[in-house]
Amino acid sequence: MRRGGKQVRGFLDDDLVRSAKQATTLAKMLGKLGGDIEGDPNIWLRAILDDAERDIASTVAGPLRDTALIGAFRKGKQAERVSFDTAIALAARLGNEPEEAALTDIRDKHAAGDTELAALLARTVDELS
Repeated sequence: MRRGGKQVRGFLDDDLVRSAKQATTLAKMLGKLGGDIEGDPNIWLRAILDDAERDIASTVAGPLRDTALIGAFRKGKQAERVSFDTAIALAARLGNEPEEAALTDIRDKHAAGDTELAALLARTVDELS
């Protein structure tokens, strides 16, 4: 596997672990509020995933496909950040300081992931010939 491909895979593996921990935190938080974990599908994120799936199906493995996938991952991170900004504002309005802090921490970790992806994008684009 190329160096860039390994880096993309490594990011995804690490992000999967982070996301699982965050999902547990969010489920506990929602449970305390009496909310249901199930809800309507996120059509924004679904569209991003559909685009990524098309990129995988239509582009040969290599730096060009990795570039497209990194773009899709970054779009997903932005969608998550916007949603967390909304949840943080609501938690602040309700005076839920522990939840506000937890949501802010998760949002900031998504922001750090996006920064990592931006650096990975620059390295991957350098591999294009």
